[in-house]
Amino acid sequence: MNNRKRRNSEENMASLQLRSVTAQRTDGTEYSVAYWDVDSGQTGPCVLVTAALHGNELQGCEAIRRFLPELRESLSCGRCLLVPMANPEAIRQHWPHIDFELGKSYSSDRMNNLNCTWPGNAEGTNAQRLSHALFEALVGESTHCIDLHTWNCFWAATALPRGDVQESMEFARASALRFIRAGQSPTPDAGELVLPTLLSSYFLGTGRPALAIEFSGQYQFSERQIAQGLRALRNCLRLLDMLPGEQEARNEPQVLLNEAEMVEIVAPVPGLFAAADHAPSDPIVKGAYLGHIFCLDDLSSTDLFAPCSGFLYQFGAAHPNTSEHTMMWTHPYSPAGEVIAKIARV
Repeated sequence: MNNRKRRNSEENMASLQLRSVTAQRTDGTEYSVAYWDVDSGQTGPCVLVTAALHGNELQGCEAIRRFLPELRESLSCGRCLLVPMANPEAIRQHWPHIDFELGKSYSSDRMNNLNCTWPGNAEGTNAQRLSHALFEALVGESTHCIDLHTWNCFWAATALPRGDVQESMEFARASALRFIRAGQSPTPDAGELVLPTLLSSYFLGTGRPALAIEFSGQYQFSERQIAQGLRALRNCLRLLDMLPGEQEARNEPQVLLNEAEMVEIVAPVPGLFAAADHAPSDPIVKGAYLGHIFCLDDLSSTDLFAPCSGFLYQFGAAHPNTSEHTMMWTHPYSPAGEVIAKIARV
């Protein structure tokens, strides 16, 4: 009886195939990008889920890995293409890009930034060749895209629907992340799509819903971020009626950053910010202790308190202009006047 039940359960599971995309480097050598193809066998959407387009943005990798077993067990219609490590060469090198100039901000290098090169170029840079290979294999048949990224550890996880497509905003709401930042411009018509572009922007420019998510904390895994990623993936597929069950945490408050009042807290003196036990996206009440500045000049300590109630969007100084590769931006020193926290007032 137990063996029969197990066999029936396996027969009802969605099919799973491990596939790969072959990319060719500029030196002529080839390498593979592995992905999972999960097919319910029933008509429905085809959702492309990507993570680690940048080799230092890893939270989504583990969220996808943990999502796979429940997707196989419960996918009721349609198909999912899961690419947990889209840029394996950059991951192996511990770098944002396959080719990366030390000391350079990785967001400024659009030629080597995989997320800025879609639909790619088979004769271009290594990043352009990789996006071309992924594009040819995966993008054409996909009806939706969920693209998982990770920014610095001082900013809260945020859902980033692009353009003005209603379905993309519904994805963002379904993610149940605390913060949503909608794209600032309308989605272009397909004929107006300027290439190369972001992966999510390509989907929207070709009439398909897409959602980008930025988790918090590059170069690491965080159980909190991974759990949020799992919940977001479940909820988005439930929104499309591809998974059974009710969407989780939809009663938790969400903040649309485009409309929120953001209150900044700056370092009053130059020194080390010793942060209290808070994290980005946490609720905060007016008067709560945020930490203190240990002054470099006279060794004094200055306590900092929340000037209002709301949710922490930033907690700690991000130092955006420092070298990405050396991780100098995690240093707790702040000059006087630097923003060390932001509260979305509610």
